[in-house]
Amino acid sequence: MVTRSQLHRRLRVLLGAVLTAAACNSLLENRPRELRPAVGGDASATSGPAGGEAGAPGSVSTTGDAAGASATGGAAGGGAAGAAGAEAPSTTTGNGTSVCTEAQPECLPGESEPAFRECACGGTQTRTKTCNDACTWALGAWGPCEGIECEPGAESAPEPCACDSARSRTRSCTESCTWGPPTSCELGCGNAPANLPATASYIDIWTTAVGRSGTSACCPEVGTSSTSSNPQFVWCRSWGGLVSDDRGNYNHWWLWTEFDDPAGVTGWMPAYYIDGQGNDQANGIPDCP
Repeated sequence: MVTRSQLHRRLRVLLGAVLTAAACNSLLENRPRELRPAVGGDASATSGPAGGEAGAPGSVSTTGDAAGASATGGAAGGGAAGAAGAEAPSTTTGNGTSVCTEAQPECLPGESEPAFRECACGGTQTRTKTCNDACTWALGAWGPCEGIECEPGAESAPEPCACDSARSRTRSCTESCTWGPPTSCELGCGNAPANLPATASYIDIWTTAVGRSGTSACCPEVGTSSTSSNPQFVWCRSWGGLVSDDRGNYNHWWLWTEFDDPAGVTGWMPAYYIDGQGNDQANGIPDCP
């Protein structure tokens, strides 16, 4: 037999359970629902960087239980590069500079590296290789050997001869990488005319004339003629090295003649010594053949 007090107690327990269940249902109905992707597509697909269109979101259907919602009918996003959004290879940077498209380029444009090698006598040569726009190395020319005086077989720059500015001499590099002696400024001396005119010409000289073996002041002296033997006879003239003085007198003509001392010796006398003629003149004398 259930007493009244027991009945009241059971009613209170039952009422508490009902209220608790109602509160739980209210909480479940009001929480955010989770959208699960339907088979074959994303609930909200986005296009890849190459320009694919976004997929349409699936329609949502809900059930009355607390399991939440499920999406159906969603289609996957498409596009030229696909939903994965893969980027196409680029040949330029953002500022328009060329870049390499090979997976493993030989080098990158603008890079440079020096290269070294040993040359004769312990010297060192250097050249630079530079990366071109094709992402390959371009080799520069080898520079001069450093640490030595010269390279064997090389020729020095011409050095003007002090005796005749129209002549020059050079040096050759020896096997020990040092410069050898200069060539002689007398090269080309000793050149007599191939033949002589049938008759001689006569001139006066204003001072003792020094004769040489060639048409240059660099050629060895071979004889002299003095004013006491005027007039001097000469056969012909030839253009050669300059003979001048500090008073502004000069002449490039040389005269083939026979000297007074030593007697009977022939050679070239500068027309500079002709009395009464101007610069670069040797009038009345034929050219040597």
